[in-house]
Amino acid sequence: DSQANFVWLAAEGMSGAELASRLRERGVIVAPGGPLGADDHIRATVRHPAATDRLLEALRSAIGA
Repeated sequence: DSQANFVWLAAEGMSGAELASRLRERGVIVAPGGPLGADDHIRATVRHPAATDRLLEALRSAIGA
């Protein structure tokens, strides 16, 4: 079982760098996946419920959901 406090995410039709940029514009900093071996992903740290809610809200906005 993983003990990691991060999630590995992708948005269909969007590079990890683009998704990271869109999230940054919304005040959420994540790591683009390119340097980690996956250009189409991001890595986001999960800290506490309020931060998770901010991440989810920013994701919905960034991908137009």
